[in-house]
Amino acid sequence: MSEPIQSIPAARLKPRSNFNNWISAIGGVLAMGALFSFAFLV
Repeated sequence: MSEPIQSIPAARLKPRSNFNNWISAIGGVLAMGALFSFAFLV
């Protein structure tokens, strides 16, 4: 049989951020802007 695949050490695994790509960052900025404008208008 083949040897088992070694797993990646836990030290190399980082929690993923929501702002790893530009689309998510732009969406977050738009959502915050919409929230502030809604709160301002109310």
